This record gives sequence, structure tokens and C-alpha cells, in this order.
Amino acid sequence: MGLVFEKFPGGETFPVLVDGDGQPDLWVNMYLAVAMRPNCKFNTLRNSARNLDHLRAFERVTGKNFAEELARAKFPEPSDIKDLRDHCWLKWRVHEAFVASRRKAGRRADPFAAAAPSVPPRVEAAYASARMGDIQRFLVFVGETALRRRLHEPSIRAAIDQMKARLEAARPDVGGTGDPFMSAPDPDVFLRAIELADPESPSNPWRSMARKRNSLMFKILIATGMRLGELLSLRTDSKHLVLSSDHPEIRIRRVHSPDESIDPRRTPPGQKTTERSLLISTDLASEIENYILTDRRSAMPARKHNFLFVNHRRGPGWGAPVSYSGWETIIGVLQRVDEELFEALRAHGFRHTFAYLLNKRIDEHNAKARAHPELGLMIIDDKNRQKVVMDIMGWTNPKSAEPYLRRYVKEKVDHVRLELMEELSKYIYVPGCEVTE
Repeated sequence: MGLVFEKFPGGETFPVLVDGDGQPDLWVNMYLAVAMRPNCKFNTLRNSARNLDHLRAFERVTGKNFAEELARAKFPEPSDIKDLRDHCWLKWRVHEAFVASRRKAGRRADPFAAAAPSVPPRVEAAYASARMGDIQRFLVFVGETALRRRLHEPSIRAAIDQMKARLEAARPDVGGTGDPFMSAPDPDVFLRAIELADPESPSNPWRSMARKRNSLMFKILIATGMRLGELLSLRTDSKHLVLSSDHPEIRIRRVHSPDESIDPRRTPPGQKTTERSLLISTDLASEIENYILTDRRSAMPARKHNFLFVNHRRGPGWGAPVSYSGWETIIGVLQRVDEELFEALRAHGFRHTFAYLLNKRIDEHNAKARAHPELGLMIIDDKNRQKVVMDIMGWTNPKSAEPYLRRYVKEKVDHVRLELMEELSKYIYVPGCEVTE
């Protein structure tokens, strides 16, 4: 079992789930093509295919075949759903590797073998919930398709609805504590990553050819708040980069089918937000231009395309656009430098950090405008603040901004709370804490 990616003549990449013999999985691929493809981007299709691969792993272990059972109007029992829910929590690849290693001869010769965990580590609640959600929608699709000639029967319709409700009830709760500091590491972690990635830093862990590229990627992410998919989709032409004007900017453009056909990556970068223009500093614009004219130009195969960031290591992928896996390699190097500090470093954290720093800067601007009215500065009220942040981040729904504002709001509330505690401390008597002379 596994995923392969087929690239259509028009440039679209489509994930295909195949079995151990390389044969396409009929039901899964039909579901992806019919129910999801018309309204979903590649990343969503790929993630759903991976989650349904997890379902197939469950069927292999238990000997079940939900599609065949649903075709006979046999619906999952509550015990099946409970076992399926437990399976969705597993890091299945880790579990398979662990089981395989225990079967090897001489395993017990290892003095630490007895201490090895018998249960694999679990995924986060959000992953388990996403798996159950995709499995629920897939099984409802299979049931309605396999039994399409009997959907008019009240018992069949009721059974499908009951299966859907039971699967929904089994999804893990991802509400959590709502602590915004769990969404991304402290902003200082990302600022430290940028310092470490400076090409002139003696602690820079990358080779010389990749230093400027990696530094630029980090700087652009934190200076603009763009998504990783948008960063990897940037081109060198004037439709994307305006570097020579008095107000240089990066333009985020949606990828359309004709453009996808020239992207050599098997997993094309995804873009979820709207098209927009993002102002950048003249210094950053100069760095980008210098990278294009020197480092990028020295990678000869890069002249076949105009994607901005390319691989600089000579070999099969020399000059190719940086892919998602290439980005993960970059982050992996940082994590080896300081695993504890950079363990939770993700591209999306740069976006959270940008939103946090932007809101702090707006507050500083408003404070200056109130303290010095003679400067004639406009005070940015809450309504305009929300509009500005939404435009920069590429959102159309105000609810999209909520997760990015929680850290900033919580920090302000905590500051007020600490001031209140200090004010009230003189009224609070704690035995044993008397000051003696």
C-alpha cells in the first residue's frame, strides 16, 4: 500500500492510492476523484488519501473490508468504530517498524530490548480527528454509492445516517485548552532561527551555496506572513517580484492550471489565501535581487524555469525548485543544532510570529499617535486593524484571524492580570512570608 502521484497533461497532480501489487484502490480513488477533486486542492486530496491509507492498514490487520460489507448492507458495529478510533491515534509507520524489528533474529540480545515500548507513540488529537473525519466521509460515500438503488428504503437511509453519527461521535475532541502558546513556539525561537541562518553567522549549519537561500526564505516568511506554499510558488518575473521601485513588493498570485504544467515538483505547493501585494524593505529587496543574480544563476539547471528558490547541491535535483521535502530537510538541520529549542519549529509558526509582531507594532503606532497629536498620525482603530491584518494575511473570513490573535491578546490580558495581582498583593497575608529585621 502507498501513494503515488500522477501528473496530468494540463499540469494537475493527483494522488493515487495503490495496493501492495501496485494496483489502484478502486473505492478510495473513486472517492478522491468524484467527491473531492471538484472542490479541493492537491494538498487536501493528498492528506485525505493518506488518512484513507490508514484505514486500509486497519482493514489489513483486522481482516475487515468495509466496502464489501457495506455493499451487503452490513454496517460497522460500535466495537468496530471503537477499534477504528483507537487505530487513528497510532503513529502506524512507527508501529510497523517496531513490530518488524522485534521479529528479527537476535532482537533479545539487545540489553535494552525489554525496555522498548510495546505501544507506539500517538499522533496529536488534530491528526486523529482528521483521520476519523476523512474515514467517516469516505464510508458514507461508499455506503451511498454501493447501496444507491436502495437509498429509498427507510431502513437503509437510517442505517447510513446512524453510521455517520457514530463515526462523528468517535472523533477525538481537538478543542484542547485553547492556549495560543501551544499553536507555535515563542516568537523569539523564530527570531533566533533567522539569526542562526545569517550567511555570516559562524554558527550557520548549512553549506555556503544554501546559506543565502535559507536566510532569505526565513526572512521573507517572517517579514510578510505568507504561507510556505506561497513562498515555494514565488517566481523571478515581475508578476511576483517588484524589487526596483521605491516601494518594493512581493505579489502573491494564485497558481492556475497552465502554470502547473511547468512545475517539475511531484507535490506542487498549495495556496489557500487570496492574491495580494506585500510591501518589503529595500534591504530585503536587494538581498532577493542579489540571490537571483548570483547564487541562483550559478545553478545552471535553474535556467529552465523561473521559480525563485532552487536546490544548490549538485546532483539529480540540482537547480530544481525547492519542494516541501526540501524545506523539511532545512528545518531538520536546525533541529539537529538545538533539538530542544527548534523541536516545534514549523513554517506556519513564522506566520503566527508575523501576526503577533504586526499587532504589537500597531499598538506602538497608536500609542505614539496619542502621545504626539502634533505629528498628525492616524490612530488605527479595531475595525481598521482587522481589515489591515486580513488584507496582509490574505483572509476573506474574519474567523480566520482568531487563532493568530490569541497569543497577542492573551499576552496583553496576562500583563493586566499581573498588574492587578501586584496591586492586590498588599491585601493578601501569606503566613511564613513576614519580613524580619
